[in-house]
Amino acid sequence: MYFKSDYHEEQTKMLLEKFRKSDVLQDIEYGSFAYVVGATYKAEKIAETIDEDNTIDLDDLYEMIGVFSSSEQGMIRFALQCFNSSIDDIKLSDVMRALDD
Repeated sequence: MYFKSDYHEEQTKMLLEKFRKSDVLQDIEYGSFAYVVGATYKAEKIAETIDEDNTIDLDDLYEMIGVFSSSEQGMIRFALQCFNSSIDDIKLSDVMRALDD
């Protein structure tokens, strides 16, 4: 698995631990969410929206990301969609368009 930095890997692993998963491939929904959110370096903040039952409080999450950059918001929304396709409806092109070169 490719991580863009050691910190990306740390952030991903921290979220996986919060979900009680040992690695990205153990559970593809949780793993993809952790991997994409880890790439934003906002995993510690996002972890605050996850309870002991591994439930993401969407109201809290959307309120929290309201102050993030548009590229971070897009990536986190995409991560949610990877986690559960009925949560959000963001196109990959919308995510990519907001990212830096």
